[in-house]
Amino acid sequence: MTGWQRISAWALCGLLVLPGAAAVSASPYSDFTAAIAARNSNDCTAAIGDFTSALASPDLLPGLRAVGLFGRGTCYEHERNLTAALADFTASIALKPDYYDAHLERGKCFAILRRYSEAEGDFKELIRIRSDLTAGYAALGTLYDIEKEYDAAIEQYSALIRAGTNDYAGYLMRTREYVAKGDLDRALNDADKLVNLMPEKPAGHGMRAWVYNLRGDYPRALTDVEASLRIDPTDSNEVREKGVLLWKMERYSDASNTLVVLDMSDGYNVLWLNLSRIASGVPDPDLADRAAKVDLGKWPGPLIRLYMGQATPDAVMQAVVADGVDNSERDQCEAPFYLGEWQLQHQNKDAARALLQKAVAVCPVDYIERSAAAVELKRLK
Repeated sequence: MTGWQRISAWALCGLLVLPGAAAVSASPYSDFTAAIAARNSNDCTAAIGDFTSALASPDLLPGLRAVGLFGRGTCYEHERNLTAALADFTASIALKPDYYDAHLERGKCFAILRRYSEAEGDFKELIRIRSDLTAGYAALGTLYDIEKEYDAAIEQYSALIRAGTNDYAGYLMRTREYVAKGDLDRALNDADKLVNLMPEKPAGHGMRAWVYNLRGDYPRALTDVEASLRIDPTDSNEVREKGVLLWKMERYSDASNTLVVLDMSDGYNVLWLNLSRIASGVPDPDLADRAAKVDLGKWPGPLIRLYMGQATPDAVMQAVVADGVDNSERDQCEAPFYLGEWQLQHQNKDAARALLQKAVAVCPVDYIERSAAAVELKRLK
């Protein structure tokens, strides 16, 4: 996935709730009220129609017109009609220049379209309008992260920490940025602060586990992963992280027992359970049953088909090309790692070594496959 899609707090995962309006019978206000209700019920088809009817009337008050344009824009955004969304957000901002949410949503649209300089302008406006809120610093920092301007991103998260309104979010994001920059000492220092600030939150333990993992301190990483899971046992990402850590520690049976409880409609869970079982010296008889739950037409489906004997390494690389530019970072990292593991399962150590070296070279720092490939290369020495 792209860097912008990775920011969970600002991803297009839902609709903001607009303030309600008093119910009245006369149009355009009845249309406006119906539009608000439909939008807040996630019925964007109805909301767009009602907002359009309300906005068509010259009698709608300018303040409500700005809200209506924003509301319709978020529905267009939700439906991935970003051109229409941008037009509505821009019109809304023209009526209400300091409309915080409109700048935020327009900036997100610009970022998704890779119009980064325009996104930067909107995110800077967020900080100007409300320097006490988190979203502007977080969005601007994430934008700089996508552009690999790590120092600029770190400065945004540092500014958030200095503002004193959300230290936890600031340290959380800055930890990740220090990792991206390769400064694991400062990353660990921030992760320690996270855990000390709110030891009852799983995210701090999970982030510190990640830093320990990258430093090769697997026992301490495992301690933090287990602490995170005690707080939230339902976190499937942390369960998988625990399984991968156990694999790195050569505790293959424990890794298998950890991973087997995960949802096997996720292809990565299928792959990691296979790697752990094969490494422990036992067969993987239910690979085909697990694979039946996965959409093999989508990544990492081609890798699973390879492991099942239904595809070749060349077919996997053809799938990487077919998956397109937007997925190239992910696919070009993951393909050499899992191909290398497949070669190891077939006793082709030289071919495996070359593929694993490629994974270490091309994978971003936050991909599991990069550190796993480095561990496997050490085993091959």
